[in-house]
Amino acid sequence: YYLSYYAKRKTFKTKVTLAGRDINNYMEKFIFKKIFETIRKIKDGNKKKIVVAGLTYKPNVADLRNSLALKIFKKLKRKISNVIAYDPTINRKISKNLSIETNFSKIKNAHTFIFLVKHNEFKGLYSYLKKKGKIIIDPFAWLQIERNEIKKKIKLKKKLNWKKNKKNYFFSIRSENIKTYLILILILKVILFIPINKFFYS
Repeated sequence: YYLSYYAKRKTFKTKVTLAGRDINNYMEKFIFKKIFETIRKIKDGNKKKIVVAGLTYKPNVADLRNSLALKIFKKLKRKISNVIAYDPTINRKISKNLSIETNFSKIKNAHTFIFLVKHNEFKGLYSYLKKKGKIIIDPFAWLQIERNEIKKKIKLKKKLNWKKNKKNYFFSIRSENIKTYLILILILKVILFIPINKFFYS
C-alpha cells in the first residue's frame, strides 16, 4: 500500500504491487465467505459464542496494521453480533481499546473457534478444544498442516527407532555367534592339544 502510494506520487507504474493488493482483497472475500457459510451450517451457529483467534498482520507479531484477519473479523462482527476477538500477542492497552480479548480463560467456554493466524501460543490449543468438543473452523488449514507435520515426525521417529532396534538385534545375534565360535575354537584347541594315545589308553 505504502509503496504504491509513493510510486504513484513519483509517476511510477506499480501493476505488480497493485496485483498483490488485488490478491489480498480477493483472499479477504474468499475466506470471509468460507467462514460465514460454515457458521450458517452449524445449528443455531449465529446465536452461540464464536471466537476469532489471531488478528495480527502475521504470526507472533503484535502489529495489526493491514491485517487480513482483522478485516475478516470486522466483517463477521457486522453479520454476527456474538463474535469475540481473541489474540494473546496484542498489547493490553490496544486490545482494550479494540475490545480484543487476550485472556483465554475468559473465552474458553465459547462454542466455535476460528483460527486466522498461526501464533506459537496456539500450539496445543487445537487438541485441547477438540477434546472439549468445540467446533473448530480453520479456513487457512494451517493447523491441519501442523498436525500432518507432527504425524510425519512421529512416523519418522518410529522408523528410526525400528532401524536402531533392528541394528541392535542383529548386533546381539552376531555377538552371540562370535561367542559360540570362540567357545568352539577353544574346545577344538583343547582336543587337538591332547595326545591321541590318551584317548585309546586311558
